Amino acid sequence: MNDLIVKEVDTPQELSAAQEVRRQVFIEEQGIKREEEFDGLDQNSGHVIAYDNNVPVGTARIRYKNDVSAKLERIAVLKSYRGQGIGKEIVKTSLKLAQTKGASEVTLDAQQSAVGFYEKLGFQQEGEPFEEAGIPHIAMSKKLLKARMLRSLLPSDFDVILEVINNAARAYKDIIPDDRWKEPYMSAEGLKEEIEAGVRFFGWEESDRLLGVAGIQFVKDTTLIRHTYVLTKWQRRGIGSRLLEYLMSLAKTPEILVGTWADATWAIRFYEKHSFKLVSPEEKDRLLRTYWNIPGRQVETSVVLKFTK
Repeated sequence: MNDLIVKEVDTPQELSAAQEVRRQVFIEEQGIKREEEFDGLDQNSGHVIAYDNNVPVGTARIRYKNDVSAKLERIAVLKSYRGQGIGKEIVKTSLKLAQTKGASEVTLDAQQSAVGFYEKLGFQQEGEPFEEAGIPHIAMSKKLLKARMLRSLLPSDFDVILEVINNAARAYKDIIPDDRWKEPYMSAEGLKEEIEAGVRFFGWEESDRLLGVAGIQFVKDTTLIRHTYVLTKWQRRGIGSRLLEYLMSLAKTPEILVGTWADATWAIRFYEKHSFKLVSPEEKDRLLRTYWNIPGRQVETSVVLKFTK
């Protein structure tokens, strides 16, 4: 168990390995029909896989029913690996993953023999028993605590994203050149254009309140970190760092770039603490004109920092 790794499936090869675990458990061991087990929903679902000494031994599928509800399905551990706590770790990892996607409730249809297992993990029974694939089941659900979480932001978060950006951007007033300051700093139309250009926003939330946002944008052969902002009263609490580190983990390019105002020295120090390095003025001009769509005056008054994996 010292070499147990439970993680999100993020390659086709890992999905195939997870499906092989399910084949052994559900089709071979429990006699479920192949067409019932592989129901065509895998490609549009999230998956978790467990490795013991690099051997795939367990899995689960997470199907998102809507923006706030997810269903945990196809939870399986190979027979020779049961009784070691692997199933518990799979469920816990699945719950964390669902939470980062914005789910506030997770449901599942538990085989009756496993009801006690799920109750120990905080699930509650709902309704009457029923049969699925000839096996007695009962519906169960668990509310997810949303006290503190990092999640992908949704279209319904648009207004609050705008609020966070404009609140935090007040720090730039009287710091950046007067001709670069606007009221509001970010307009609704401007934010809409950024999202349409491919900026994907993530946020840090506590007690259902969005406290910080950061965006990631894949442009040509590089990754840009865009619009990292934390509400003024919540700064210096590690929220920006959590967001930045998470976005850096999503980057699949060798280099990650971030731009900020040349006079925003605190922002430059923040990125330098995360191993970003200032590029030369000549390279800055080239990068801003290649990967950003900004006015010439903004190019003049900005800097670029680069992180190389």
